[in-house]
Amino acid sequence: MPWVRRAITAAPLAAALLAATACGGARDIAADKLPVLQNEWWDWVVSSPVDRNPVTDTTGAFCGEGQPDDIWFLAGTFGDAAGPVDRACEMPAGVPILVPAVNLLALPDLSGAPESQACLEVMGQMSGVITLDGAEVLLEKVEGAQVTVKGVMGNPISHDLSMVSGAGCGLWARIAPLAPGAHTLTIRGEMPGANVDVDYALTVTD
Repeated sequence: MPWVRRAITAAPLAAALLAATACGGARDIAADKLPVLQNEWWDWVVSSPVDRNPVTDTTGAFCGEGQPDDIWFLAGTFGDAAGPVDRACEMPAGVPILVPAVNLLALPDLSGAPESQACLEVMGQMSGVITLDGAEVLLEKVEGAQVTVKGVMGNPISHDLSMVSGAGCGLWARIAPLAPGAHTLTIRGEMPGANVDVDYALTVTD
C-alpha cells in the first residue's frame, strides 16, 4: 500500500528472494540497493494518471501500465481504498518482482518538519505480510530514503508535471522471476490510519 502524506500519502519466510525458477539473463534485483528500487517503484506509480493507475486499479486491468522491461512492479492500495481488492494480472516470465506490503512517501509540509521524521514515526507501527502461492515472502525495511520523482499529468502524487521529493519508507518484497503459469500473491499491510488487503491472481506467460 502506498501512502503519501504531506509529512501522509499512503500509496505488498522463505528467503529474501523466493524463486520458482532461475531465469538466466534476468535482472538480479537482489544485488540492487533497496532504496534505489523503492525510487524506481515510485517512478512507476507517477507514470500513469489516476484513472489508469495500477495502485487505484480495482480489477488488475491496468497492472501492465508503465512497466519497465527488466522488473515488474506490483502494488497495494492507497489509504482511502474501500475494502479488499482482487486483481487479475498477466505478466511476462523472466522478470523479477518488487512489491511493498505497506509503504509511505512523506512530502514536505508547512511546518518545516523533516520528511524523514514522518517515516521514523510510522515505521515502528508498520506491519505486513506478503505470500506467494501460500508461502510467506521475506520483507525488507527501508526506514527513510530520499525519493525524487516527476510524473505525468493527473498522476496520484503530484497531480501535475512538477518534480516531487520526499522520504520513502516501507516493507518490501523482492521476488525472483516466476515459472510460467498461474500464481497467487497476497498483500496484507497496516499502518496508522489505513490497511492494505490485495489478492493478485497472476498469470505468467512465456
